[in-house]
Amino acid sequence: YIGDDTTDENVFKTLHTGITVKVGKNNDSKAKYYCNSTGQVTLFLSWLLRQITPAMGNRSPYSPQAAPQRLRR
Repeated sequence: YIGDDTTDENVFKTLHTGITVKVGKNNDSKAKYYCNSTGQVTLFLSWLLRQITPAMGNRSPYSPQAAPQRLRR
């Protein structure tokens, strides 16, 4: 979960699994990680995609087969 607003703090506080990222000044956020700007978010997501793509084998991370069963429609 990535958020940049004080209203996102409720999610940061209650989401115990996964990745939480605050965009902007940390200011005692409950997020586990933070990025200074939306540009850094783009870099982070690009890095994350490169990390998970090799584990996907021949499947594209954008294909419906790549999504966990519970996330498929």
